[in-house]
Amino acid sequence: MKIKLSDKEFLELKSIIYKHSGIQAHENQRENLEHKLSSRLLKHQLSSFREYHKILLLNKSEIQAMINAVTTNETYFFREKKHFNYLQNEIIPKIKYETFRCWSAAGSNGSEAYSIAMLLKANLNAYKNFEIVTSDINDNVLKFAKNGIYPMKFAKNIPLNFLKTFCQKGKNEYKGSFKIDQKLQKSISFKHINLMKPIPKDIGKFDLIFLRNMIIYFEDKEKKIIVENVLKQLKDDGYLFMGHSESLHRITDKVQQISPSIYKKKIKKELSYSPKKYLAKTSQKIIAIGSSMGGLGVLKEVIPKLSPSIPPILIVQHLSRNTLSTLLPKLSEGIEINLKIATDDEILEQGTVYFAPHDKHLKIKNISQGVYKTKISDEDKVANHKPSINVLFNSFAEEVKSHSFAFLLSGMGNDGVEGIANIKKVNGKTYAQDEKSSDVFGMSQVAINMGVIDNIIPADKLAESINSIW
Repeated sequence: MKIKLSDKEFLELKSIIYKHSGIQAHENQRENLEHKLSSRLLKHQLSSFREYHKILLLNKSEIQAMINAVTTNETYFFREKKHFNYLQNEIIPKIKYETFRCWSAAGSNGSEAYSIAMLLKANLNAYKNFEIVTSDINDNVLKFAKNGIYPMKFAKNIPLNFLKTFCQKGKNEYKGSFKIDQKLQKSISFKHINLMKPIPKDIGKFDLIFLRNMIIYFEDKEKKIIVENVLKQLKDDGYLFMGHSESLHRITDKVQQISPSIYKKKIKKELSYSPKKYLAKTSQKIIAIGSSMGGLGVLKEVIPKLSPSIPPILIVQHLSRNTLSTLLPKLSEGIEINLKIATDDEILEQGTVYFAPHDKHLKIKNISQGVYKTKISDEDKVANHKPSINVLFNSFAEEVKSHSFAFLLSGMGNDGVEGIANIKKVNGKTYAQDEKSSDVFGMSQVAINMGVIDNIIPADKLAESINSIW
């Protein structure tokens, strides 16, 4: 016998659903809600929704089970093909970053994230990486997505060359299904996120966000909250893809529509104003750090201890491409400062650490009093290094001069020695890691012996020294 929702029970469940998901259940959806939640009553052997309401008040895990039951998760591979054509033809050819980051924000069963991954893997140059995060409020579909095994009917919209390259046909107990290639799966992170709540900081910023066919289930008030939360994670000038039946009219003024259902985040207007407007966020004092073998361990200890009021920090760390791309998300967890791989021509901000991208030189450019920009250079290696500490330090000597604070950490050879000597010549402050705390006492030793170091400090005092510069 079908169990019906009374008026009171409907209002009680409607309130809980809204509180935990932002979804408004309307009167014309009552019968559908009865149907979706009937399995939960059956599981708990209940005879009324009033009894189920009591369980929800006492059992938090049941609230998630309820959310799983009531949310809609209908999607498929390469849905709304025009978006993928735009990604392939308009965005991918213009990618300048070492690592292109994309978020499938309402990821459902993962088919959207895997579609993006296939397209990026097939079209990005070998020297460019990508990272994809897919999220959903429904943890059942997240588990399904992470497993990466789909019924064969899902394959019909996957291009044949992608199907052959990135999918494996199931055998034996998996007959009638296919599995996503394991290497492709590793490029995707799966996260349980409620877009009605503030987005976890450790998710980072993205160049492209898919938020498709999700806000149609919400009222305007909730749409604004969701879009506002999501846009905080989109880089300036980054792309936002919405569903073709969705509109952001009167929802946000922070994006500009450039094609049907495709938007770009507006660059903050203050970027075109007088540099004086930046003085509250920037500092005349700028910090440069050069690190090589053994220095990474020091940075891992130092960065979590840094204050959000520190001046901008530019770092050259001799690392492999993969190490750098996996390092920053881990280091970003639970800290107050911002970490990022530097891109060209961005204004430096207080409380932010900029790492030189792999196989590119990082420099600094003074554009006005107290306002500096990054400059990314693809020039040849310097003393077999790219990025080179000397290139960074020499740009500080030329552009920042006496407002420079340069730190030379553990490492082999002499990269950075010439640059830190030039910073010393223009009355900048110079620091070197001491021998006892250095895994490799090379670069620091040469600089100390040259007499160009003002302060020799142990690794455990480095964060304290940096935090005192403001």
